[in-house]
Amino acid sequence: MRGSIARSSALVLGALVAGCIVAEAGLRIAGFAHTSLYVHDERRGWALRPGIASWVRTEAGRTFVRTSSAGLRDREHTLEKPPGTVRVAVLGDSFTEAFQVAAEETFWAVLGRELGRCPAYAGRTVEVINFGVGGYGTAQELLTLQDQASWYKPDLVMLAFYTENDVLNNARVSNPTRADEAPYFVYEGDRLVLEESLRTAWPVTRAYRRVAHWIVDLTARLRLVQILRAATQGWTQRSEAEAHKARMASLGVPDPEAVPYVAPTQPGLIEAWRVTEGLLVALRDKARAGGADLWVSTLSNSPQVYPDAGVRRAFMQRIGVADLLYPDRRIQALGEREGVPIITLAIPLAEYAEQHREFLHGFPTSTQGVGHWNKTGHRVAGEIIAADLCAAAVKTKHSPAPSG
Repeated sequence: MRGSIARSSALVLGALVAGCIVAEAGLRIAGFAHTSLYVHDERRGWALRPGIASWVRTEAGRTFVRTSSAGLRDREHTLEKPPGTVRVAVLGDSFTEAFQVAAEETFWAVLGRELGRCPAYAGRTVEVINFGVGGYGTAQELLTLQDQASWYKPDLVMLAFYTENDVLNNARVSNPTRADEAPYFVYEGDRLVLEESLRTAWPVTRAYRRVAHWIVDLTARLRLVQILRAATQGWTQRSEAEAHKARMASLGVPDPEAVPYVAPTQPGLIEAWRVTEGLLVALRDKARAGGADLWVSTLSNSPQVYPDAGVRRAFMQRIGVADLLYPDRRIQALGEREGVPIITLAIPLAEYAEQHREFLHGFPTSTQGVGHWNKTGHRVAGEIIAADLCAAAVKTKHSPAPSG
């Protein structure tokens, strides 16, 4: 009897294994891939997985994505800066990671090409290095500068600040992206300090990281695991959205859509802004300590640059604001107080979109005018940033002196 059960179990197991092999082969032949893009990071919560070379599904459709051995959505860069080179380190979130477009179409790639033509950098090589990671807030960008970007000895640090959610990312009570995995800075008196809770949290314990890395490696190899992950991704995103909605309700926010465009009145959002401004100053100080200048570019939100001015006015009327530039103006004011140059992209991008009747956000495969920058948005943003940096360098007859 036991032998019969064992044989039956072996047959079932064998059939299951054979079925999995056939399914795996079928998925590979069909070209299905849903590679895990991130690994756990003890300080930042997560980081891009090194050595990715895969097609990735985004709102723009399928994009081929590579990451370097250092886990950058970029080509390989040496730690040692080559002689005669000016380095620009770009920090940011998913707009900077920019999986929706090819690497050569991103704003940081455009920035590098345009700065290479700037008279202030004549005779030198401009090397732009992308440190952007999806879901990052200013806290993680500061930690990225401290733990990674500073090792490359940049002459200039460019922070790409996405005003729609970067402030919210900087407080646990308002963070819409992986809130329980992210690190946070808090004020102790007048001093901004990093919370230690992330170091002791279950998601970043050594045992968890070992298992998580094993799962990531397995996911990278097995299409069956990837299709299961793809099947649950929508549920995960909906669950995260519901959790964020609940957090906003707990803060007493009547209309979450209006949050980026109005002065905060809820204590939690007031503190999120206070921490954000402190982090921007800390970024300036860290950049200067490494011999670099910090520039901040506030990126556009899709309602700010919708090509139809009537649609923009209707949105402002619905959320009850006179304009959509509150976060940009607040950061501009901070920059003036703290000596940090600020590039406000929303105004020139809105002018371009309206003049050319062209969407800068969104894709035909999803929704035009909503979401991340498309190829045109990246191109125009990169050109504007490069023009401002070049004009400042030419005007002052000063550009960062390369070492080596």
